[in-house]
Amino acid sequence: RAAKEDNLLLVMNKEVIPVLTATRAVVNRMVAVARTAEREVAAAVTVDWRIKRHALIGLGAPLVEVTFEDPADAGDYFLEILQVGGGNTIGAWPANVKWPAATPPVITATSGRYDLIRFYWDGAVYLATATQDFG
Repeated sequence: RAAKEDNLLLVMNKEVIPVLTATRAVVNRMVAVARTAEREVAAAVTVDWRIKRHALIGLGAPLVEVTFEDPADAGDYFLEILQVGGGNTIGAWPANVKWPAATPPVITATSGRYDLIRFYWDGAVYLATATQDFG
């Protein structure tokens, strides 16, 4: 039920809440970055791993950055990325995320496809691996 002029939506527990474009959205389940007819949004999203071990981001526009609220417990944390609009990207990840060969994945560009990123949090760094292009 978000107003049409809003271009960033926070979706938590199946409830859609409009959020100002300039704000950083804290998620517990899903953040959907939606496109409006007027323009696409470039925004930052914070995933709060203290709340849940699984989050989903719907990319309807490019994200400038993803940041994390670090969890208290070491272990595996999962981020699903759903390509909503097609061709949208994530510009930056937290500095304490380590990727194989020091190279973050290129997010699958096809609309309606998912990437799953697994982060192992050891208390200081996230060791990340991506499995991509789920239908």
